[in-house]
Amino acid sequence: MLLPSKISTIENTKTDYRACKPSLIKKAQSQLLNWSSEGKANYSQRYYQIIDFFSGCGGMSLGFEAFSKIYPFFKIIGGCDINQDASKTFEKNFKAPGLIKDVTTLVHDKELKRFLGELPSYRKDKPLILIGCPPCQGFTSHRKKSWDVIDSRNNLVSIFAKVAVKLNPEVIVIENVPEMLSKKYWSYFQTSKEILEEAGYIVHQQIYNAASFGVPQERYRALVVAMKKDFLLPEPIFLKNQYITVRQTISSLPAIDPGEVYVRDAYHYCAKHKPNTIDVIKSVPKNGGNRPKGIGPKCLDKVKGYTDVYGRLILRVEDTFILNKIEA
Repeated sequence: MLLPSKISTIENTKTDYRACKPSLIKKAQSQLLNWSSEGKANYSQRYYQIIDFFSGCGGMSLGFEAFSKIYPFFKIIGGCDINQDASKTFEKNFKAPGLIKDVTTLVHDKELKRFLGELPSYRKDKPLILIGCPPCQGFTSHRKKSWDVIDSRNNLVSIFAKVAVKLNPEVIVIENVPEMLSKKYWSYFQTSKEILEEAGYIVHQQIYNAASFGVPQERYRALVVAMKKDFLLPEPIFLKNQYITVRQTISSLPAIDPGEVYVRDAYHYCAKHKPNTIDVIKSVPKNGGNRPKGIGPKCLDKVKGYTDVYGRLILRVEDTFILNKIEA
């Protein structure tokens, strides 16, 4: 993707841009930590308009918005989802329409035209980026009870591709669980890829570990990007021994009592567990331990699958120093 020279302070070469990527990511992460939905963003110089399909509350849009706090490239002009509550949240977060639409209807030209008409900021003469995170429930390996049942939601990947080519964006970004690129579900992805390639797009795909980009959790995701000019996919920033830990991320938060909510951060609160639940938690060995068998409700010993629901995180050596400083 070419960066518009009138607003870019980065030289438009792959080498220079990729060299400064770690610095850009750190700046973007800083913006994420301080991001607020309050106030209006300055969109006057933003060059690329973005429509977020299967938007939810706008998780994908947030990444683009955070980067735009550093370099004003992207303008979120709208989201599309079938969930009313999610769409309302999207609107509050980004001050852009969160349209309640079934993506399957947008393959029809009249419906698509009507959809665009409900996005006041949409301009046909400006470069467009489409981002889409189709439902993952049909692909994920967690659907153990219905592993062999065909899930119609998996077809939304190719339906999104059909809608995308009608809009002819500069860039198309699709994110999903890694199983979407597995042998079992490859046909769904392949159909989507062929739709995009027939429209002149070059498609690249890869599975990433979010931890390699600074997320304090090892979470694997499939990323698919399509453009009409060849391009390089993102490269991980951090090696495994450089991954950011949960302790490094939230250790500055104060300890609070059961049932208490931290006044400066509503997301920092402590559940008010029953005494017997606290006894079970206390029995779990520290530093990577799991609940001992026979401790707690008998039903926990019959669970097949998530057997470590009471598991403790492993304390890495490099975190011991941080922990000692906190306790001191």
